[in-house]
Amino acid sequence: MSKPLILELVEKIKSEILDKKIIKKGKRNTYYLIGKQHANPTSAARAGQLVLFINNMATYNDSVPAFVSINRHGDAEISKLATTKESLKNILVYTDINYDYIFLYAPNYHDNFSVELISNYNVTIDVQEMTESEFNNYVASMTKITEV
Repeated sequence: MSKPLILELVEKIKSEILDKKIIKKGKRNTYYLIGKQHANPTSAARAGQLVLFINNMATYNDSVPAFVSINRHGDAEISKLATTKESLKNILVYTDINYDYIFLYAPNYHDNFSVELISNYNVTIDVQEMTESEFNNYVASMTKITEV
């Protein structure tokens, strides 16, 4: 017996919503690999762009949300929705010539932040949690493009 159509629709909407939240309850003192895109794309069809929404972008116990945009060159820009607080999380982009790797670093300020995927064009999403030493080993042979 098949499910009623309304249940199928609810499950589909629920799974799409959950898929868009790529980090839930993020932890302090942690690096997160968000994903990778082609470095120096040879055509517009391979060029990547990523837009993320991050809650708790700023100080401890303060919900300053922000949009983060990473363009096809690996340049990142943070657009905070509140201007009174400094961003305490960093977006870092490293390259190994073939790919640009997009990271979020959460220093020692509040747990339980989340990152939602707003727009993704040709970026492979592959969320990995890393300690500082794991991150340093991962990027040891790479070149930093951006840190904001």
